[in-house]
Amino acid sequence: MSSELLIMMPVYNEEEALGAVVDEWIKVCKKLDAKMLLINDGSKDKTIDVIKQKAGEYEEIMFIDRENKGHGPTIREGYQYAIDQGYKWVFQTDSDGQTNIEEFYPLWDNREAGPFQFGMRRNRGDGRGRDIISLVLRTLIYLIFGVYPKDANVPFRIMRTDKLKEYLAHVPVSFFLTNSLLSALILQKGEDQIHWFPITFLPRAGGVPSITWSRFFTIGLQAIKDFRDIKRSLK
Repeated sequence: MSSELLIMMPVYNEEEALGAVVDEWIKVCKKLDAKMLLINDGSKDKTIDVIKQKAGEYEEIMFIDRENKGHGPTIREGYQYAIDQGYKWVFQTDSDGQTNIEEFYPLWDNREAGPFQFGMRRNRGDGRGRDIISLVLRTLIYLIFGVYPKDANVPFRIMRTDKLKEYLAHVPVSFFLTNSLLSALILQKGEDQIHWFPITFLPRAGGVPSITWSRFFTIGLQAIKDFRDIKRSLK
């Protein structure tokens, strides 16, 4: 395998936005000789048809199509794939068109400064409610792990797979908040482990969010229990 970078996107019910998103990020693949992995998390619309079409157009694209497991398990599977396939770096972003391709390059250019380059959303285009959810999540992480990530669950992160492997081993395969837990575990090793870069965050280009307010409270209660269990297991 000649590529050292895997761009990985979880995909769920994104038939409206996905084609344009892939067309944008494929530019990075061609510029850097990278590959792209799309994981279809049991979409109920025509997302898989869009994925197959784009995989036919671009040789850089690989995809996995499986039943719905949730965002956290999906990105965890993608990270494990990058590790198992020998990629040096994995970049994760979502497939809803909310991130800006041009803001990828400062993270990439800084990759040799440390194993973890993360975006930090300055202004969220998906509403005030999401800001509140993010604040609650960061506070929860602080109360349990004693660290306060600048953006716990940001879907815009470059990670060196040899270092990622150490932390991913502590993330259960069914855990919903994979990125948040990784942020907490990495920060516990020291604030200098993560380099943060301000990024913009646009309104969704299509589709609907997978987390509603009612689901957020259910997930939040489960996260408290899971975070505590993981914290105890690390001791």
